[in-house]
Amino acid sequence: LENKIKEFEQVVNILLPWYILRLKVVVGNIQNLREELISTKRKSEEILIHRWRENDSLQYEISSVFADILSLAKNNSKTQIHSIYKQFFNQDKKIWIEDHFKLLRNSSRLKHLKNISSLEETTIRNVIEASKDEEPETTANWYVEVARAILNLDKNDSAIYFSRALEAVSKFGDEIGQRWKAISALAEKAAQNKVYNNQLSYRYIRCAEQVGESVGREKYWDRNHAIKICSKLAPSIGLSSLSRWRDRNIGWFNEQIIYLARVLVEDNVISLSSGWALTPFFREYGIIDFACFCIAKSSSQKIKEYIIKSAIHQLQLNDAPYKDWLKLKEKTKSNSPEYRKILDIVEFYENNPGITNENDDNDYIIKKDNLRTPNWKIIFQGIDLTIGEGILEALERFNKLPDIYAYRNSFWIELNSRIPEYDIIKYLKTLVLTADIDDYEVKYALTNLPERWKKKISFQHNLPQIYKLIAARFFLNYSVEEFGKQFFHDIEKRKDYSSDILEGIIEGFINNSENLQANSYFRFVEIVKDIISHEEAIKLLDFALERFEIHINKEFADGQWSKWLTPPNNIIDAYTGLIWSALGSPVAKVRWQAVHSVRKLCEMNCSKEVSALVKWMDKETQDAFGNIKFPFYNLHSRLYLLIAFSRVSIDLPEILLPHANVFMKIALNDIPHVLIQKFASEVVLNIESKFPKTFSDNVLHKLKDVNVSQLPIKNSKDVANRQYNPFDSGESFGKRKFYIEMDFPKYWFNSLSRIFDISINKIIELVEKVITSDWKIKDDGSYKRDPRHHLWRYERD
Repeated sequence: LENKIKEFEQVVNILLPWYILRLKVVVGNIQNLREELISTKRKSEEILIHRWRENDSLQYEISSVFADILSLAKNNSKTQIHSIYKQFFNQDKKIWIEDHFKLLRNSSRLKHLKNISSLEETTIRNVIEASKDEEPETTANWYVEVARAILNLDKNDSAIYFSRALEAVSKFGDEIGQRWKAISALAEKAAQNKVYNNQLSYRYIRCAEQVGESVGREKYWDRNHAIKICSKLAPSIGLSSLSRWRDRNIGWFNEQIIYLARVLVEDNVISLSSGWALTPFFREYGIIDFACFCIAKSSSQKIKEYIIKSAIHQLQLNDAPYKDWLKLKEKTKSNSPEYRKILDIVEFYENNPGITNENDDNDYIIKKDNLRTPNWKIIFQGIDLTIGEGILEALERFNKLPDIYAYRNSFWIELNSRIPEYDIIKYLKTLVLTADIDDYEVKYALTNLPERWKKKISFQHNLPQIYKLIAARFFLNYSVEEFGKQFFHDIEKRKDYSSDILEGIIEGFINNSENLQANSYFRFVEIVKDIISHEEAIKLLDFALERFEIHINKEFADGQWSKWLTPPNNIIDAYTGLIWSALGSPVAKVRWQAVHSVRKLCEMNCSKEVSALVKWMDKETQDAFGNIKFPFYNLHSRLYLLIAFSRVSIDLPEILLPHANVFMKIALNDIPHVLIQKFASEVVLNIESKFPKTFSDNVLHKLKDVNVSQLPIKNSKDVANRQYNPFDSGESFGKRKFYIEMDFPKYWFNSLSRIFDISINKIIELVEKVITSDWKIKDDGSYKRDPRHHLWRYERD
């Protein structure tokens, strides 16, 4: 209770200054709004700085009150309001979109807000365009809000926003999910001959991105499957497209990469070791299934043992559930060095059932010992089971019983056992053709056929016709492959009846064509894709994508196909391009995942991939693996790659030995970057330690002096010993041209100030000089100047 009271007082003291200021504005008791805002902000932040919540709404509430203050401040000029808005409001990303709408509406109607109207409109448009996970209805409503807000200001712009609202909900129609499945089916067929087509693959994944923005929710389509098909059409495009999705925050990178790795390894596009090296990017639940797949696929005992050991480590870090350890135990041979460790963990969970960290999937199953067995004699008494009415009567009697789901299989076993053997075919045809018996009941009936029926020659002779009847009856529900799995998987395994099933499906479409809707015809494409040729599939896919592209803005996603989107022809270069781009990510978590990926490559002796990564260091770009409109942090990539190599060089310097001269040049002759030179020199010295005489004594002497001052240490606290520092002369480099984030000096420049005995303000000037003069950065470093700023507004984990 005491903590709740303290928190209540804290919230009140944070918000009260803003509400008091709003009241002052209402009554007109304000002399200088800017000074009042500065004072109010300071009072509020003195308390707010001591408060931290992962999802704190107070900043949003403050922004909402601030929007009210601007709207009510009618005694201020347009110029004053514009200046205050830019200083206080527009830099704060924690603003509810509803408050943006309110301010836009007011700025379109109130004279003193006129100068901020266009700024608010642009901000809202950026927010809407950056909101990739919203439902089409929400996006449409937002556009309508903008259209209404600016209607009296600019009818033409208002009409365009209203058109965008209509476009958001009606671009592809309600059948978009089924339409996309049909296109994916064609793409899957087109990819079967493994003649890769970069442009077609890119067009496919770009349309997929549009589908992701158009469907109501992510669950209504399969983004993972889209990446999988894209990678089958052209593996390099799959790698580069997913990398750009990560860069633009599209989809869920750590989920899609699981499917990408799986398909590339399955199709032998990349090595199994390369596939496993991507697991640091995986979501937790993707590790165990991929580990089991790799263990089963690998022919190398050494690689198997590495994967098992690595999987154990990752499962432990993720606090994996009992069922995951069981899966790993099943895939691990008892003579494996790691088997005992897995067994100990499994036994621990078995001996401690209360901490299995998972729900029992079988809790819903009712034990038959506690149930009363149905009286089958009464259920089937007086019924002719070879006619439809009789089967339905028996089902109706059974369905009136309690807990019927526990005896569904038993019901069909009992019913089938009562059919005379000379009426088997008549019974099966009747069962399939009776309108009120659904596909689930038919599946139960076929699953529980007596074994002696399957051996009868009359049954085997009529089986193709039974297949055809079932496929014609339920033609919309299943593909050819699904029919085989759902209905016939345990009936006859020696023959392939897919042609009979397909014939039945087509017959079902023909007989019901007058009653079918668009969705049904899209489903037809999925079903019959296997009877068209590869060339026909490509032509159909090209046509289908063209129809999609009519409704897609030319600038959408990464734009129309262009030369810069072309990935490397060499798959290893493309594979390492994804990792290289991740090493330069603005998100620290992604960079460290990439570091661990590099380390795994080295540990599994993937020398070609390591060589390719070293070659990427010669570039200052990420090419097709990042969005062309975003800056690429090349120094990030180099630094984090060298951090990975530095760690690897301690235990496995031999894999880096062929590139020793590259690391030496970076340490001694590359750009003067303290951290890059430090880790490069560590790599070289570790190589020399394992392989003496790799470098000359002169080079080694220089390497040992990297980042080591050649000047004697002086105690700066001793005033008598302080040396003249040219940067303390008071000379200024002029007006500042680059914005340094408020918290940055505190965390980064304090130590520099202490080490080099230079004031923090002078360090800021020096940093700005390097950025603007040496690196030739053109913008001012402000939040709005960052092309990714719309991503930071709605940043996700």
